[in-house]
Amino acid sequence: RESLRDNKKARWGILILVSLTMASGYFLNDILSPLEELLISKYKWDGEQYGFFVGQYSFLNVIGFIVIGGIILDKLGIRFTGTMFIGLMIVGGIIKAYGVSDHFNNGGFGYEFFNSFATKYEPSVKLATLGFALFGLGIEITGITVNRIIVKWFKGKELALAMGLQMACARMGMAGAYLFSPLISNNISVSKPVVVGILFLAIGFISFLVHCMGDRKLDKEMASEKTEGQKFKTSDIGLLFKNKGFTTIALLCVLFYSCVFPFMKFAPNLLINKYGVSTELAGSLSIILPIGTILLTPLLGSYIDKQGKGASMMILGSILLVIVHSIFAFLPGNILFAYVALFILGVAFSLIPSA
Repeated sequence: RESLRDNKKARWGILILVSLTMASGYFLNDILSPLEELLISKYKWDGEQYGFFVGQYSFLNVIGFIVIGGIILDKLGIRFTGTMFIGLMIVGGIIKAYGVSDHFNNGGFGYEFFNSFATKYEPSVKLATLGFALFGLGIEITGITVNRIIVKWFKGKELALAMGLQMACARMGMAGAYLFSPLISNNISVSKPVVVGILFLAIGFISFLVHCMGDRKLDKEMASEKTEGQKFKTSDIGLLFKNKGFTTIALLCVLFYSCVFPFMKFAPNLLINKYGVSTELAGSLSIILPIGTILLTPLLGSYIDKQGKGASMMILGSILLVIVHSIFAFLPGNILFAYVALFILGVAFSLIPSA
């Protein structure tokens, strides 16, 4: 008897729902990236403080909370984990929005407390960073949960294509942030784009809850959620790190993503200062990367489904990334070089996630 996952409309409908969740999450994630100059001029941030803020996105993940999130996913399932950590994303977003609001920075609730310690950092930096750290933990575990959902519904079918399309939707959210954030802020309000991002994420939350109805129905058909895979055991961690393939790919991901996501947070500022473009144009240029991934990632995912060649794609993507950073570092400040480098970065950023 065919299960719900064998129904093409059902599984692709589920993909649309969870892809909307991730698109809304990445929209909120990158909403402040084009506004570094406004944060510096309005709230007295500087490059070091902005870098501190950006870096704390990964702090809770790096110290092990993301592993705990994975264990929660194994133990308590998709619906509980997704609901819990999307909720955490919304809480983090609200804290971040308040931290960069005029109300807080004009002495609102909590200002004096956040001004009483680590005084080298502005109070708004510290509060926004707290929100961003919670958001970062939420979105990373939600991403793992969504990958689990895609495997559950597409295993043995169009798996890499589905993952590529979900990644493309996430990059659409990222592109939207770079494109619309400067327009929403109008060089005046920093918190307004964040509030818009929270509202968009609320829609993504609702779409995840709708997915949960289909997931519950599928579980009933499959009799038990245990059919998703083996449950977590502590010994599994040791087995993972004894696996040379896993450790090599994990190291590649560490190095590759450290050259992409931090760069994208600073890309608009780089374009403004090295290439002399406006804030609005810098935001528009930055979407070349996500647009490239939107077009290429599903195509490459479909190719991998049919032909393989994943290792070759990872090697090529890594080489292209070296070329990109060499262009930005060593070639003159001609805007044509920026276009070329961002396009190549889009290709590289499609190759690795697809593989």
